Amino acid sequence: MFLYFQTGFTMGVCRSKLGAFEKTDFELHACAWCYLYLFPGHAFMPHMAILTDFKLVSKDNVSQSVIPDIHNQTSVNKICSELTNDECERWRFCCQSANDCCTQQLSARVDDVMVNCPATWDGYGCWTRGTPGVISQIACPTFLQYSVPTSMLLHLINKMLLFLTKSNNNALKRKQ
Repeated sequence: MFLYFQTGFTMGVCRSKLGAFEKTDFELHACAWCYLYLFPGHAFMPHMAILTDFKLVSKDNVSQSVIPDIHNQTSVNKICSELTNDECERWRFCCQSANDCCTQQLSARVDDVMVNCPATWDGYGCWTRGTPGVISQIACPTFLQYSVPTSMLLHLINKMLLFLTKSNNNALKRKQ
């Protein structure tokens, strides 16, 4: 495991706003932070040594921990047991988005990273390489709570539509 703290770009590592990591370490680091950013009041939090020890620890008992590895079903089950199905899917999607960002970073051309601002995962989104002095922007990620309809929201919308339809039908019957 190697952690790189520098302002420049090192080939073969993935950048987050907290440092640059080898791919496997980056994936665990990013998933731990995805959990914290999406669910700050939930059961787990990143280990205090998150830059070198990529674990989520229980807020109630710090001796209980889990490696936030979306490729390990036991880890996913333990983490998701504290989340709703929608929350679990959002966490997994955040992790996958971070992994995709890392893959993009690793495939960047060497000459690009030396003259441009390097790509960086900020915990929510992947900022692709940029040109100094040029404003960059990204869309809100779809794993944020209100950025896309979740199944629970769709269920509530369907109930409201059913209620409105019945109310309208009853109002029409009374007018006749």
